[in-house]
Amino acid sequence: MTSSTSANIEQTVQTRNSGPPNLSIYTDSESSETKTWSKSPTSPEFLNLVRTPLPFPPPLNREMFSTPDFNSDRFLANRRHLTLEELKKELNMHLKSLKSELVEMINRDYASFVDLSTNLKGVDKVIEEVARPLGKMREEVQNVRTIFQNVVDSLENQLSHRASIREKKASLQLLINIHESVRKVENLLFISSESASSLLSKDDSVNSAKQIERVAIEYNQMQYLVSKGKDLPFVANIDWRITRIKETLRTNLSSALRSALHSVKNQSNDASPKETLTQILRTYALIDQTKSAESVIRTELVAPSIHELVSHQTQPIPYTSAMSSTRPATKASKARYNLQYSKEPLALMYNRILTLINTDWFVLLEITRKILKGISFEILVNSMWAEIAESITKKQSIIFNPGIPNVFHKNYTISMNFVSDIESMCTSRKSLLYLRNHTSYVDFMKRWQLPVYFQLRFKEISSQVENALITAIDIQVDSDNDLQSTLKLPASKSIIFAIERCWADDVFVYGLSHRFWKLTLQEMIS
Repeated sequence: MTSSTSANIEQTVQTRNSGPPNLSIYTDSESSETKTWSKSPTSPEFLNLVRTPLPFPPPLNREMFSTPDFNSDRFLANRRHLTLEELKKELNMHLKSLKSELVEMINRDYASFVDLSTNLKGVDKVIEEVARPLGKMREEVQNVRTIFQNVVDSLENQLSHRASIREKKASLQLLINIHESVRKVENLLFISSESASSLLSKDDSVNSAKQIERVAIEYNQMQYLVSKGKDLPFVANIDWRITRIKETLRTNLSSALRSALHSVKNQSNDASPKETLTQILRTYALIDQTKSAESVIRTELVAPSIHELVSHQTQPIPYTSAMSSTRPATKASKARYNLQYSKEPLALMYNRILTLINTDWFVLLEITRKILKGISFEILVNSMWAEIAESITKKQSIIFNPGIPNVFHKNYTISMNFVSDIESMCTSRKSLLYLRNHTSYVDFMKRWQLPVYFQLRFKEISSQVENALITAIDIQVDSDNDLQSTLKLPASKSIIFAIERCWADDVFVYGLSHRFWKLTLQEMIS
């Protein structure tokens, strides 16, 4: 600050009124303590304070933005005295100056850049000198690479050959195992022996059953090995031996099962036949031939008895408590008690069949449900019910004839009670669903021509109502019926009689509930 400026300030201060006001200033920017200025403006201290320059920030320069400790927040805080527009203007001016310098630099060095190819003399020779050893080095690397690739190829060929040998060795071992397994099963089945062609030649049936079970275990092992080598020519060559083993095992099992069934039937109180039968059935399950066992049981045990019962008239059989204890009583089985003493031949036949299932055949159900629980045996359905339904369908087809509605209704009711009894013997929901979805069950139900029966009943009931409406002739009804006694019109009485007839015990069929209900509504609005 110049001396003229100081003189002007002194002159201005002297022109003010007497006594300048006290000034409060901060002696330190970081301290909140204030100090009162009581000296005259013409004092040296005040003049020194006025001469101190204001704390403006330094001007913009490129080094400011390229320093590692540059902070944008601190940069803006140092320029709080500037408005945003002024700061933007200042930054734009700095940007323009940088662009100008960049253009000047490019223009200044452009000529050197253009003359670069001219100035680089002898570069081709240098490149050629450098390329010669590089090419030699590349050739050496390529040779080394070829050598390594040959080694890798050789190793891969040797590994492939080794894998091939390993596969052939495994195949050879498999062939040996198959041969040994087939020979072992043949020896156990006495196929190669002329003196003993059957396991049943032994007197001890229990040991025979255990021997068959041992054969079944070896047979499963043989089947597993054969399935692994099914594509081998050796397996194709011995296929006839495998087939012979299957047939022999099936024949021996069937013979053993027949013998066990007869033993159980003749010695029902002996534990040995039951144990033998259990062993044989377990063997069937072991070789996954439960269907074959069920077929043998159906043919040898169930079919002869069922054919005899269905073909001949049966005599009444009293129902004893011992028979009912073989299975739990259910709502479905209560219908059986109603037909125990019925004199109808069909009811007697069904009663005999149920008695047979709960006595002579019950040991089979007990074995498959308790001892062999969890194995896929369905003897009740596949062996017993299938044969029963087929025999009734073939030899008692007259019961399905709906020509005489009263007889058809009686046969249908008795048969459905019998079916309910069979269903009550199923010990699980899975078994019940299997029974209801079985082909024989579905075919048996389809044989009952319920739509034809309903048409006959519809014609019988509706014709009486129509005649009453046309002729107005009173219909003779039961005089004890209070509702009938209160009706005066013959047509009303006939309608009430028709409705009661729809739901009578000797007319109504549960499978036709929807149709009888529809007929009831039609009679009501007629």
